Amino acid sequence: MDIEKLEKINDLKEKGIISEDEFNKIKAELITDATNNKDAKIDNNKKNRINWKNLGMSFLITSGVFILSFLILGIDATDVNIKGFSLAVSMIVGIIYTFIAIKLETKKYKNCCPAGFVFIGCYLVGAIGIWILTYEFLQIKQGNAILKD
Repeated sequence: MDIEKLEKINDLKEKGIISEDEFNKIKAELITDATNNKDAKIDNNKKNRINWKNLGMSFLITSGVFILSFLILGIDATDVNIKGFSLAVSMIVGIIYTFIAIKLETKKYKNCCPAGFVFIGCYLVGAIGIWILTYEFLQIKQGNAILKD
């Protein structure tokens, strides 16, 4: 609430320029505006926080993709070619995630990877890039991502 405005309105009331009813009406409007601004700030803070449920879920999805890929193809940790296999999985997931990013229109969102860089991120960063992108997609799908102004 703007204290200076309230003091000025009170001065006008004391000088007899405005009535008691007008003073109370203006005071109520100032209080309502202050409350609405406070609520808006709280909502914005909630949008900016990390959603731990989505973070955990994205980790499980990413882990599941790699574990299932290893199990399906019968590759174990002692295999010499595990790094190449991991890159191949990252490329395949990168292609799929690029189409998902196009469908979700990630370029409209602040702090989200645009579709053109999704494949590159998956390929270069691997599992961590896939985890981050999965989290972004979950945030967008649930309406938690912040739209650009």
